Amino acid sequence: MASLKVLTCLIFSLFSFVYGNVPVLLWESSKSERVNTFPAFHRISSEDFQKCILKKVHGEQPVPLIALFAEERLSMEDFSWQDSEGHGYYPRLKYIIENAANTEFLPSVQNPIEAANTLSEFGYSLKTIDHSETSNLPDGCGKILIIKLQEAKPDEDRADMLRRHDEKIAEVYSQLLSKCSHVIGIMTGQQPSWVEPEEVTRLRRSADDNSTSVTGPYTLYQEARGNSMLYSSKVPKLSIDGKEISFPNTSAIISGDNSKANSIKLFVKYGNEYRLTFNFDNQTSGYWYLRSVELSNIGQNENWILKSKNEIYAPLGMSYHTGSTVTFRNVTKDSVKELKFSDFQVEPFFSKTGSKTFSEAMDEVPFFTPAIWSGIFVTFLLALIFTWGVSMIMDIRTMDQFDDPKGKTITVTATD
Repeated sequence: MASLKVLTCLIFSLFSFVYGNVPVLLWESSKSERVNTFPAFHRISSEDFQKCILKKVHGEQPVPLIALFAEERLSMEDFSWQDSEGHGYYPRLKYIIENAANTEFLPSVQNPIEAANTLSEFGYSLKTIDHSETSNLPDGCGKILIIKLQEAKPDEDRADMLRRHDEKIAEVYSQLLSKCSHVIGIMTGQQPSWVEPEEVTRLRRSADDNSTSVTGPYTLYQEARGNSMLYSSKVPKLSIDGKEISFPNTSAIISGDNSKANSIKLFVKYGNEYRLTFNFDNQTSGYWYLRSVELSNIGQNENWILKSKNEIYAPLGMSYHTGSTVTFRNVTKDSVKELKFSDFQVEPFFSKTGSKTFSEAMDEVPFFTPAIWSGIFVTFLLALIFTWGVSMIMDIRTMDQFDDPKGKTITVTATD
């Protein structure tokens, strides 16, 4: 049963990734017979979702109050994930769902927030509320409230952000129940967690036109003129002789050098302590390479060249991406220095100057992936069972002598 749930979750996640749809969790505080039914694995359009909501509110007295809680990014895994103790990201929301009169879960909906916005055309009062404005919620029923949940803080990872949103949802829902007896709650997102946003919004430019300062729970380095860009889901970690040094993400100053025709340097300076220099070139026709990362200790005037075990390259006009950890290393007799990036993506030599988005990515995938190893193991196991079965069939001994009713009776000895 558990394997079936995991398989279903994976299939729905694939649909969400391919089509850009998001899951929708819908619940009602009052009992209603108007329950929508959709076929399994069905991709629900924005129009169908609008009809779904209209079916629930039409003719109801009092007219329900609709509260839509909008995450920036949301996927199936955010609802199903649990830690070793069985705790998920939304414990308070789970309690609300367990005590709701009606609950529906739609795994793949196209633009549900847009569908809610269009309900104003049917006479419903629509109001969009920011995360920080929930203390002054409007009174009465018959309204549609879209509550935009705040993005992650600079020192906050996604798990902490979702748990903070869980508290906010419970707080707002409790306030709305005191204002209206019939509340329809909707939990959804603007886009799936697995799709990168089309535009980068977490860049803050400094006074120097050739540098960019970075904020956010992830790391995004972009040279201001748009000649190179680097992304990591976490702040890079530096290890010197086993001692880990975490760079302060908010103080990184970015600059670049593209004075040479076939090479680009991306400089990342952390205060007055360390500087990273990413060395790119396109000496090979049609491809660019990240040859090395130079680590500089500014205070002690020391420099080290760090290189990755695997080549980092891609065709010109494409970015390089890997979901695994990328490690740049410098090993000498007396010292070991390592620089690690998580969920690494990089691209230099942009064809369009000033671009703020990555081009299509060339993903680094190991030759023997877990799926391939699983296939090999299952094939070997089936071949072993087949061979054992054939050997058993071949070992069956049939009768080679038969009684002749007109002749002498056959006598079988113990040796036969």
